[in-house]
Amino acid sequence: MLVRRHLETMVFTYLVEELRCGDIAVAGCEEYGDWTRTLLDWGTCVAKVEEFCAQVGLQDTTHLRQQLTDIAAEVDEGYRPTPT
Repeated sequence: MLVRRHLETMVFTYLVEELRCGDIAVAGCEEYGDWTRTLLDWGTCVAKVEEFCAQVGLQDTTHLRQQLTDIAAEVDEGYRPTPT
């Protein structure tokens, strides 16, 4: 027995994935507005990062940069050059 809601869910889930990866396109989509015009410019985004991180409980990028530096130092310590 075919359940219409299940079929629709399956079809639209598949369609979303195909649209996302570019394997399928919608004819005439150029007629709709350009969604990229609604994006913030990079300068505005950078200015809002600290406030956003505080609102969602994330640490700012200073911590991430330090964490990356620490991990890179650990990796460098364990690196042995290949004998030539």
